Amino acid sequence: MHMQETITVANGKRAYGALNARFGTAGRLAAARALLVWDSQTYMPSGGAWSRGEELAAIDSARKDLIDAPDTAELFQAAQAAGDSLSQLERINLEEMRRLWRHIAAVPKDLMMERARQISNLQGVWAAAKPSNDFARFAAGFERLMPLNREMAQAKAAALGLAP
Repeated sequence: MHMQETITVANGKRAYGALNARFGTAGRLAAARALLVWDSQTYMPSGGAWSRGEELAAIDSARKDLIDAPDTAELFQAAQAAGDSLSQLERINLEEMRRLWRHIAAVPKDLMMERARQISNLQGVWAAAKPSNDFARFAAGFERLMPLNREMAQAKAAALGLAP
Protein backbone atom coordinates (compact mmCIF):
# COMPACT_ATOMS: atom_id res chain seq x y z
CA MET A 1 0.00 0.00 0.00
CA HIS A 2 1.35 3.42 -0.93
CA MET A 3 1.58 6.29 1.55
CA GLN A 4 -1.34 8.18 -0.08
CA GLU A 5 -3.53 5.06 0.00
CA THR A 6 -2.67 4.53 3.69
CA ILE A 7 -3.69 8.12 4.49
CA THR A 8 -6.92 7.72 2.52
CA VAL A 9 -7.78 4.50 4.35
CA ALA A 10 -7.00 6.06 7.74
CA ASN A 11 -9.11 9.12 6.90
CA GLY A 12 -11.87 6.84 5.67
CA LYS A 13 -11.87 4.85 8.89
CA ARG A 14 -11.98 8.09 10.93
CA ALA A 15 -14.84 9.34 8.78
CA TYR A 16 -16.72 6.07 9.26
CA GLY A 17 -16.17 6.37 13.03
CA ALA A 18 -17.52 9.93 13.05
CA LEU A 19 -20.59 8.91 11.06
CA ASN A 20 -21.16 5.87 13.25
CA ALA A 21 -21.01 8.05 16.39
CA ARG A 22 -23.46 10.60 14.97
CA PHE A 23 -25.90 8.00 13.76
CA GLY A 24 -25.59 6.15 17.08
CA THR A 25 -26.62 9.30 18.94
CA ALA A 26 -29.42 9.91 16.44
CA GLY A 27 -30.60 6.34 17.00
CA ARG A 28 -30.70 6.85 20.76
CA LEU A 29 -32.70 10.05 20.22
CA ALA A 30 -35.11 8.05 18.04
CA ALA A 31 -35.50 5.52 20.85
CA ALA A 32 -36.25 8.31 23.33
CA ARG A 33 -38.73 9.73 20.84
CA ALA A 34 -40.46 6.35 20.57
CA LEU A 35 -40.75 6.22 24.35
CA LEU A 36 -42.35 9.67 24.40
CA VAL A 37 -44.82 8.61 21.70
CA TRP A 38 -45.65 5.46 23.66
CA ASP A 39 -46.18 7.54 26.80
CA SER A 40 -48.47 9.92 24.90
CA GLN A 41 -50.60 6.93 23.91
CA THR A 42 -50.72 5.36 27.36
CA TYR A 43 -50.04 7.48 30.44
CA MET A 44 -49.67 11.11 29.39
CA PRO A 45 -52.27 13.26 31.10
CA SER A 46 -54.81 15.01 28.92
CA GLY A 47 -53.65 18.48 28.04
CA GLY A 48 -50.06 17.37 27.53
CA ALA A 49 -50.21 17.19 23.75
CA TRP A 50 -48.82 20.68 23.10
CA SER A 51 -45.72 20.22 25.23
CA ARG A 52 -45.22 16.67 23.95
CA GLY A 53 -45.43 17.97 20.40
CA GLU A 54 -42.70 20.50 21.20
CA GLU A 55 -40.54 17.77 22.75
CA LEU A 56 -40.94 15.53 19.69
CA ALA A 57 -40.24 18.45 17.35
CA ALA A 58 -37.06 19.25 19.31
CA ILE A 59 -35.89 15.64 19.03
CA ASP A 60 -36.60 15.64 15.29
CA SER A 61 -34.67 18.89 14.96
CA ALA A 62 -31.67 17.53 16.88
CA ARG A 63 -31.66 14.31 14.81
CA LYS A 64 -31.82 16.34 11.59
CA ASP A 65 -28.90 18.52 12.75
CA LEU A 66 -26.81 15.46 13.66
CA ILE A 67 -27.49 13.45 10.54
CA ASP A 68 -27.63 16.28 8.02
CA ALA A 69 -24.66 18.30 9.31
CA PRO A 70 -22.82 20.35 6.67
CA ASP A 71 -19.91 17.88 6.53
CA THR A 72 -21.96 14.70 6.22
CA ALA A 73 -21.51 14.32 2.45
CA GLU A 74 -17.73 14.70 2.87
CA LEU A 75 -17.68 12.10 5.64
CA PHE A 76 -19.57 9.63 3.46
CA GLN A 77 -17.16 10.23 0.59
CA ALA A 78 -14.14 9.73 2.85
CA ALA A 79 -15.64 6.64 4.51
CA GLN A 80 -16.38 5.14 1.11
CA ALA A 81 -12.72 5.63 0.20
CA ALA A 82 -11.77 3.29 3.05
CA GLY A 83 -13.16 0.52 0.84
CA ASP A 84 -12.17 -3.00 1.83
CA SER A 85 -10.46 -1.82 5.02
CA LEU A 86 -13.99 -1.63 6.45
CA SER A 87 -15.48 -4.92 7.52
CA GLN A 88 -18.51 -6.28 5.70
CA LEU A 89 -20.70 -5.22 8.63
CA GLU A 90 -19.22 -1.70 8.55
CA ARG A 91 -19.84 -1.42 4.79
CA ILE A 92 -23.46 -2.52 5.26
CA ASN A 93 -23.85 -0.09 8.14
CA LEU A 94 -22.36 2.68 6.01
CA GLU A 95 -24.94 2.04 3.29
CA GLU A 96 -27.78 2.02 5.84
CA MET A 97 -26.53 5.30 7.31
CA ARG A 98 -26.38 6.75 3.79
CA ARG A 99 -29.97 5.60 3.12
CA LEU A 100 -31.21 7.20 6.34
CA TRP A 101 -29.25 10.39 5.62
CA ARG A 102 -30.77 10.72 2.16
CA HIS A 103 -34.29 10.44 3.58
CA ILE A 104 -33.70 12.86 6.44
CA ALA A 105 -31.76 15.34 4.31
CA ALA A 106 -34.61 15.42 1.80
CA VAL A 107 -37.12 16.88 4.25
CA PRO A 108 -36.88 20.48 5.48
CA LYS A 109 -36.44 20.68 9.25
CA ASP A 110 -39.40 23.02 9.78
CA LEU A 111 -41.66 20.55 7.96
CA MET A 112 -40.44 17.66 10.14
CA MET A 113 -41.04 19.69 13.28
CA GLU A 114 -44.52 20.87 12.26
CA ARG A 115 -45.54 17.33 11.37
CA ALA A 116 -44.37 16.10 14.80
CA ARG A 117 -46.45 18.81 16.48
CA GLN A 118 -49.55 18.00 14.45
CA ILE A 119 -49.29 14.28 15.09
CA SER A 120 -48.89 14.86 18.83
CA ASN A 121 -51.92 17.14 18.95
CA LEU A 122 -53.98 14.66 16.93
CA GLN A 123 -53.09 11.80 19.26
CA GLY A 124 -55.07 13.40 22.08
CA VAL A 125 -58.00 14.26 19.83
CA TRP A 126 -58.06 10.70 18.47
CA ALA A 127 -57.97 9.21 21.98
CA ALA A 128 -60.95 11.34 22.99
CA ALA A 129 -62.92 10.71 19.78
CA LYS A 130 -62.28 6.96 19.46
CA PRO A 131 -64.61 5.65 22.22
CA SER A 132 -67.62 7.38 20.63
CA ASN A 133 -66.45 6.68 17.06
CA ASP A 134 -66.53 10.46 16.44
CA PHE A 135 -64.44 10.81 13.29
CA ALA A 136 -65.73 14.33 12.68
CA ARG A 137 -63.93 15.45 15.85
CA PHE A 138 -60.69 14.03 14.48
CA ALA A 139 -61.19 15.04 10.82
CA ALA A 140 -60.28 18.73 11.11
CA GLY A 141 -56.85 17.98 12.54
CA PHE A 142 -56.35 15.16 10.08
CA GLU A 143 -57.05 17.63 7.26
CA ARG A 144 -54.17 19.79 8.59
CA LEU A 145 -51.86 16.77 8.79
CA MET A 146 -52.40 15.37 5.30
CA PRO A 147 -50.88 18.36 3.42
CA LEU A 148 -47.78 17.99 5.61
CA ASN A 149 -47.55 14.31 4.67
CA ARG A 150 -47.96 15.20 1.01
CA GLU A 151 -45.29 17.92 1.25
CA MET A 152 -42.93 15.44 2.90
CA ALA A 153 -43.62 12.89 0.16
CA GLN A 154 -42.95 15.50 -2.52
CA ALA A 155 -39.66 16.55 -0.88
CA LYS A 156 -38.48 12.96 -0.67
CA ALA A 157 -39.63 12.21 -4.22
CA ALA A 158 -37.67 15.18 -5.57
CA ALA A 159 -34.52 14.33 -3.62
CA LEU A 160 -34.60 10.59 -4.24
CA GLY A 161 -35.88 10.61 -7.80
CA LEU A 162 -39.00 8.62 -6.91
CA ALA A 163 -42.73 9.09 -7.21
CA PRO A 164 -44.37 10.32 -4.00
